[in-house]
Amino acid sequence: MTRFKQETRFLAVLLALGIIWGTALVVKSEEKEKGAGGSPKTNATELEKKQMDTETNVPSMETDEGQEKKVKRFVYNPSKKRDPFRSLILKRAASAAPIQTVAAGPICEDHIRSPLEAWDLPILRLEGVLVLDDQDWFGMIGAPDGRGYSVRVNHYVGRNCGQVSEILPNRIIIREQWRRSRGNIDTLTHTLKLRPEEE
Repeated sequence: MTRFKQETRFLAVLLALGIIWGTALVVKSEEKEKGAGGSPKTNATELEKKQMDTETNVPSMETDEGQEKKVKRFVYNPSKKRDPFRSLILKRAASAAPIQTVAAGPICEDHIRSPLEAWDLPILRLEGVLVLDDQDWFGMIGAPDGRGYSVRVNHYVGRNCGQVSEILPNRIIIREQWRRSRGNIDTLTHTLKLRPEEE
């Protein structure tokens, strides 16, 4: 015999022995299961089907005395109930009124901007006060560009929309309204004096 035939025969014998040994193990395990429980294991679904009462679809239980007792089946109906997995804390936080914040800064009405609104108030200086007919008061304000500008009550002065509220013989009073982040409105008062060195 050639070497190839010998190797093929040897492999065929090994394969046959493996098949025989595997079936013997399967048969032996089935015999053990029959001896312990009487029959091989059944599917869990088959056991559940046996335990369910066919008429009411309710599982049955055995009591200590050996009597079968019907057990009511509970089914959770989530309609019109809150989700048990949703946080209560988040719901309270969402229902609380949020604090409204607004943009903080000066309150400016829509108006035509004057050249005096290009500079901050401390840079501007009061050059003089003019009175016409004891009723019309004008203030002359000098700007950093070297020019002089006349202002009256309610004219806008400064970058933060300050309004001239009063013109007196030796000073001009300017009021700015500021909105804080929580919505509060503050009024800041600035004074431009004719002679700043005099207090």
